[in-house]
Amino acid sequence: EYDKFNCFHLLDIDPDTEPTLIKNLDPTGEYKLTDYDFLFKRDQFVKRIPASLMYTYGTAENAKGETIVTNAEFRAENYFTGAMYSVVTGEEPVVYFLEGHGEHTLDEMTRLKANLPNYNYKAQTLNLMNTDAVPEDACMIICARPTTDISEAEFKKLNDYLDKGGNLSLLMN
Repeated sequence: EYDKFNCFHLLDIDPDTEPTLIKNLDPTGEYKLTDYDFLFKRDQFVKRIPASLMYTYGTAENAKGETIVTNAEFRAENYFTGAMYSVVTGEEPVVYFLEGHGEHTLDEMTRLKANLPNYNYKAQTLNLMNTDAVPEDACMIICARPTTDISEAEFKKLNDYLDKGGNLSLLMN
């Protein structure tokens, strides 16, 4: 289906024989490209889909006690579509991490913070006491282990966001 759009061009690059092309696509090494990864790029907009996301595998143990793959399911279509949409439109979904209530900070969640760009998300902090509403670009708000309650004003802002179809994830002890 994507072939009918002249703005998509597939480059199949072997990183072992064409390291210069890899360096041109990812000059700073920011995307940590590995074999079979996909990189979607348009101007300054870049999205990476790691090869590890492409398939899910079912496994079983054989008579020798070895783990064998019994089936594989291709799962990358949504990732491809999301990455293409993001680079074509220049829009990047943002996951906001709520702060101001003793939550784990975004910087404390180093693995999550590092992985979000690999899944085509941007991560930012949000203090609802310093804003009139949840930002329009929010695709999710994460509240990670709060230690104090939110105010009535913050509750109203979160509720308005949720009423418009927003997503909220509460990570509790």
